[in-house]
Amino acid sequence: MAHPTLDNSYLWWLLGAALLLLLAAWCRWEYQQSENDRANNQSYDPQSSYTITLLKVSRSAIPKVLIRVDFWLLLLGHLTLFGCFSAGVFGKTGGEAEMLLLLKLGWSGLNVLFLVTTTVLAFALNQSFSRHVEVAESIRKAMTAIYDFIFEAQLLFAGASMPYERLAGRWLVASMLLALSEVKSSNFKMDRQALSEKEALAQEKQFAILQELQIVKDDEAEFLALGNGLSVKTRLLVMSHTAADVCKQGLTEVKKDSSVLEASLMAKLIACKTTQEQMMDLCCTIMPFEYFHLLTLLVTVTVSSLGCTMAFSETWLSPVAYIICVLVILGLMEVIGAMQAPLQNGNEAHLPINAWSQEFTSSAHNLLNHYHVGSTHGWDEELKREARLKPNLALDLVEVNLFLHASQRAPFFASLPDSA
Repeated sequence: MAHPTLDNSYLWWLLGAALLLLLAAWCRWEYQQSENDRANNQSYDPQSSYTITLLKVSRSAIPKVLIRVDFWLLLLGHLTLFGCFSAGVFGKTGGEAEMLLLLKLGWSGLNVLFLVTTTVLAFALNQSFSRHVEVAESIRKAMTAIYDFIFEAQLLFAGASMPYERLAGRWLVASMLLALSEVKSSNFKMDRQALSEKEALAQEKQFAILQELQIVKDDEAEFLALGNGLSVKTRLLVMSHTAADVCKQGLTEVKKDSSVLEASLMAKLIACKTTQEQMMDLCCTIMPFEYFHLLTLLVTVTVSSLGCTMAFSETWLSPVAYIICVLVILGLMEVIGAMQAPLQNGNEAHLPINAWSQEFTSSAHNLLNHYHVGSTHGWDEELKREARLKPNLALDLVEVNLFLHASQRAPFFASLPDSA
């Protein structure tokens, strides 16, 4: 079979390279356009068409692969070998080309490499995803612990003359926001005290926002700023101790049995501190460099060997197939790196931390400020109405189905019997 020469095919190579560059530019543009929406982790439909899912390139790992120099070096090497082979530079393929035999790796050896690479990548992906889930659970647990504390503090300090629960709750909410801000920084460390000039400016801006929102007062911002002898972990302990001292003063004023109530409230407060510490410890822990180095070495050798082997092919689809293989393999490496640090380097899309923070602050505010009108008069009217109406809480299957499908069957609620 006669091979096309480079003189007849270089235009096709230029056209292919131009298309790849256009694809990279388009992915980069789409990636930047969707950065504002990356906080929503469920912005795709798992039941949608495969074609529609494939077109959502900006949220995938492909743009990150295309902007890496490694991808283009591997592709350049493969296209160079493929062009030389097509032009007959390495001689014929009938067995007398010594250079071709030296460069070409047999498919049996490549299969072994792929088997080892697939096994190691699968293990690394599983461990990274487990860590990803643990970080998400630790954040939610830390927020839930603060909810529990505010809930109990609201009950204990209901008769106090001063808003002890509001002051303690505000300190805990501020500690959670500051902890989330720290774990999102690229050089986060639990014992970090010294700040660079850029970090100091960022901290000053954050405290200015917290002061404007009345979450942190002026004197408190100066007291809590890093660089004044406080590390990240020490600041968390100081803020937890401050909230505990406020609760102790509140229990003294309401004159309740402090031996039981104080122990219960302090247990909730310790849970708030512990869960935040666990969250920050998880964000500090990453894959050991030795393992990541071996994983990178294995992937690089596999992709390079695949490029050499697929270059000695007579079909023009070989470069296309190689591009897809490289995008998948290097994309898996990008996914592993993203799940290793789900809150850093712009990876908030993997954990919608901004949306969670908004929900957290809104829920904490409602817990501290939202009261039912019945609590002002001892629930007398509500209790009398409850005794008079005696609502039936035992729903049958039809009523349950109507309620759970209310959004689809709203008109059918007219058929429900009147409970009055």
